[in-house]
Amino acid sequence: MQNSTILSNRAKFAIKTAIAVTLSYMIPLALGWGQPNQGAIAIMVIASAGALQESLEKGVMRVVGTVAGAVVGLGLIALFAQDRAYYLLTLSIIMAIVAYLYYAYKGEKTFWMIMLVVLVMIYSGDDVDDKFVYALDKSWSTAFGIFVYAMVNIYLWPTKNSKSTTDIFEELLQLWQNGTKGDIDNSKLQSAKESFKSSIIDGVTDYIDTIAFDKKRWIGIYSEVDNINRVFEKLYLLEYPKYKDTLNMAVPNISKAVTEIEMMIREIREFVKSPSVLTIYHDLELEFDTKYLSTLTPLQRVHIVTLQNQLTNLHSTLTALTKRLNSILSFEPDINEIIPTDTKINSFNWSDIDNIKATIVSMLLFWSGVGAWIYINTPQGYTVASLAFIFSLITTFTPINPLALIFVYTLSFIFSFITYVWVLPQLGTGVELGLYMFVYMFITYYLIPTPLALFFAMGLIFQFIVNDMIFSFEAFITLLLVFYLFLGFLLIFYYIPFSNRAESMFKTAEERFKKVLIDIANNKVSPKLIDILYTTITKMRVWSSKIDYSYFSGIKSQKLQEYISKGERVLVIYSLILPMYKRVSKNRLFDSIEKIDTNIGKELEMLTNQKIDKDILLFRLENIQKSIDNIITTLKWREYSYSEIAEVAEFVTLKKLLIESIVQTIQYREELKLTELNWSRF
Repeated sequence: MQNSTILSNRAKFAIKTAIAVTLSYMIPLALGWGQPNQGAIAIMVIASAGALQESLEKGVMRVVGTVAGAVVGLGLIALFAQDRAYYLLTLSIIMAIVAYLYYAYKGEKTFWMIMLVVLVMIYSGDDVDDKFVYALDKSWSTAFGIFVYAMVNIYLWPTKNSKSTTDIFEELLQLWQNGTKGDIDNSKLQSAKESFKSSIIDGVTDYIDTIAFDKKRWIGIYSEVDNINRVFEKLYLLEYPKYKDTLNMAVPNISKAVTEIEMMIREIREFVKSPSVLTIYHDLELEFDTKYLSTLTPLQRVHIVTLQNQLTNLHSTLTALTKRLNSILSFEPDINEIIPTDTKINSFNWSDIDNIKATIVSMLLFWSGVGAWIYINTPQGYTVASLAFIFSLITTFTPINPLALIFVYTLSFIFSFITYVWVLPQLGTGVELGLYMFVYMFITYYLIPTPLALFFAMGLIFQFIVNDMIFSFEAFITLLLVFYLFLGFLLIFYYIPFSNRAESMFKTAEERFKKVLIDIANNKVSPKLIDILYTTITKMRVWSSKIDYSYFSGIKSQKLQEYISKGERVLVIYSLILPMYKRVSKNRLFDSIEKIDTNIGKELEMLTNQKIDKDILLFRLENIQKSIDNIITTLKWREYSYSEIAEVAEFVTLKKLLIESIVQTIQYREELKLTELNWSRF
C-alpha cells in the first residue's frame, strides 16, 4: 500500500499502459494468432487520449465499440469481398457518419474512436487468400486488447473519475450554501454546472449509500438543480450581497426564509452522504414593510422586490428538489420516473460547424491515402490511408502541430532502430521479449506527453514482431516509410482546406462569436444560440492559450482572456433571460416592455465594420437604458401584484444588463488588434 502512494499518477498510468500493451501483444503471440499486434495498436490509440477512468460500465462500452466496428466491418467485407470500389465507397459513408458522431459527442469519446479504429483497420488492401478470415483475426485481436486494457485499468490502481457526478453535486451544494450567505462565486457556479451536465452525459452509475443514481435518475433531478443554479446566477447579477441589508429591512421575516433555505441545503448535503427522509417546509409567506419600502427610490424598491421574488423562487425550487429526493427513498413508484421528463440533456453538440469541418478533413486524409495507394501504388497503401484517418481523430482541430509529431516519430525511429539492431536479436525467450515491450512502453508513456506518446509508441509496431519473425532491414525501412507517408498527409491537411494553427482557429471562433452577439442584439430568441455561444467561448479560451504571442506584438494574452470573460458574462445573462420570454409575455405589464426598441444589432454590426462612430452606439444604449428605467420608475404599484412587478422588473433588468454586456464586449473587441491574427507567420 505504501508503494502505491510513492508512485506518481504518471508512473501508474505508464505502468498500466505498458502492462496492457505487453499482455495484449504477448498472449496472442504465444497462442499463434494471425494479427498479434492489433490489440496493442488499439491500446496505444486509446491511451493517447490520456489516463482512462475506472469504470466497469465504460470498459464494457469500449468492448461493445470494438464489436460494433467489427460487425459493420466484417459485414462490408462479406458483401463486397470482390469489389474494392463499392467497399471503399460504402465504408467512407459509414466512416463519415461515425467520425461526425465522434467529434460531436460531448462525453468520453473512446467508444466512437474504438469503433472507427476497428472499422477502418480490419480491411487489408493487399491480396490475401481469405479477406474475411483475415479481418476476423484482426477484430478478435483488437477486442482482446481492449478487454485487457479495461481489466488492467479497473483492477490495477483503479483511477476513479477525478470528479464523479456525486462529487460535483456536493460541490454545487457547497456553492449554494455559500450563496445564501452572500458569497456567490459565479465563475465557480458556472464551471460546476457544466461539469455536472457533462458527468450525466457519460452516464456512469453513482451510489449514494445503497441507492443507485444512474443516468436516468440524475437527469430526473437535473431540472430542479438547473433551476436552483439559475436563481443563484440571477442573485449574482442582481448584486444580492450589496442589497442584503436593505432587503432585511424591507422584508422583516426574510431571515427566517434564508434560514430555511440554508437548512434545506444542509439536509440535502447530508442526504448525499447518508440518505434519509428530508424535511418538507411550507411555502413562504414573505411580507413587505410597506412603510420602509415607500422611503426607497422607485429603482431601489423594484430591486428589493425582485430579490425577494428570487429568494422565494429559491425556496420553492429547493423544495421541489427535496420532494424528488424523498420520492427516491419511497417504496411507492416515483411518478416522475414513470412519466417522461421534459428535461433534455443533449449528448451531442449538433450546432458546432467545426465538427463538420473536422469530419471533412479526416475523410480528405483517408481518400488522399487511398488515392495514393490506387494510382501511385505506395507501399502498404491502405495502411497509410487508415492510419492517417485514425490519427486525424486525435490531431484535427487540436493544438498539435504535425511537425512536432514528425519530430517525435523521428526520435522513435532512432530509438527503435537501435533496439531493432542491437537488442531484439539478443532476446531468446518470451519472457525477455515481454520485458523488452514493457520497458519500451513504460519509457514512452512516462517520459513523453500524450498524445505525442502515441507516435513514439508506434515504433514498436514497425518492428513487426510476429511468430515467424525474420530480421529484415528492408521490411523495417518500408514500415518507416509508411509512417512518414501518413504523417506527411497529416502535415498537408493541417493547413488545407482549413488551417489548424492556433491563431487561425481562434480567429474563426471569434468571428462566429461576434456573429452570435449581433444575433442576440437583434433580439433573436433561440436556445440554439446558447449552445453555439458556449461552444465558441470554450474554443476561444483553448485556442487563445495556444497562440504564440511572440509573432503578434500588438496582442496580449491577458487582453484576450478579458475579452473572453466579457463574452462569458453575455452567455450567463442570455441563458437566464431566454426561458423568461414565454412566461413574461403573459404578464399584464408586457405591453409596456414591447414598446422599448432594444434592437441594436444593426449599430453593432456597423461599428465592427467601422461604418459608424462608437458614440452613436453609446447614444442608442443610453436611450434604451433610460426607457427601461422609465418603465421601472413609473410602475403603478397599487394596480399590480408584487410578483407581477418583480417578474417584469427582473426581465427588463436582465435585458438591460444583456445589452450593456454586449455593447461593452464589442467595444472591448474594437480596442484589440485582432487583424494581426490574419498575418502569416511564414
